[in-house]
Amino acid sequence: MNTRLWVYTEDTGKDAPEVLKALVKRLLKGLSPGLQTNKLRFQDTTPSSSATVAWHRHNWRGDHHKRRALILELATRVTTGDIVLLHHDHDAAHGQPSTLATQVSGLVTEVARVAPPATWRGAILTLTPCYSVESWLYHNHGAVEALPVNERDAALQWLRGNLHDTTGYDHIPKPKDTCPLNDKHNLTLATKAFPAEAAAARSPSWQATQTRLSASPPLKALLTRINPP
Repeated sequence: MNTRLWVYTEDTGKDAPEVLKALVKRLLKGLSPGLQTNKLRFQDTTPSSSATVAWHRHNWRGDHHKRRALILELATRVTTGDIVLLHHDHDAAHGQPSTLATQVSGLVTEVARVAPPATWRGAILTLTPCYSVESWLYHNHGAVEALPVNERDAALQWLRGNLHDTTGYDHIPKPKDTCPLNDKHNLTLATKAFPAEAAAARSPSWQATQTRLSASPPLKALLTRINPP
């Protein structure tokens, strides 16, 4: 079976899809050591498709037609044997409830009403950094050290001063609004030797995401086919 991975991201930046795909590869290598990620089949979502537009910035929450288009597309993806990875930010600091997470769970329930979940259970998964994707990316101090000095020093001071051993950067609301890095270097942080082990050791939201991925039967089967134990 040629299972494809569909990554939908709420972010609208031009690099956002590649950022999320790079992070997914690191998450999956954490589940399957030695995984050759070039064997994963990522299917790019069409930027102009109704479902992609609906997921961007969660337009589906306020528009019945966009919501319906998204539900039908997700149902189509999973009933054809593919796996859907939905990126949405927790939009709250670690330990705080997320209204958005509850709403996304309700959306997946609606997909199950359209397509019987017995055929695809575990094929819709969420990638949920807390507060936002920058809380994962900011672990890449090595990539920051290679930036021009006028950006590097202030960024490293912020990163080192705000890093916590047990919450990473998950405890910081809106980290990109206060860190000098903002989101200007997200693709570099995601692709230049991203330290997944450090993120896994410190970030509760990285750990929770990896746990959800590890519990997915279709994803587990895919990883076993690509990288047999």
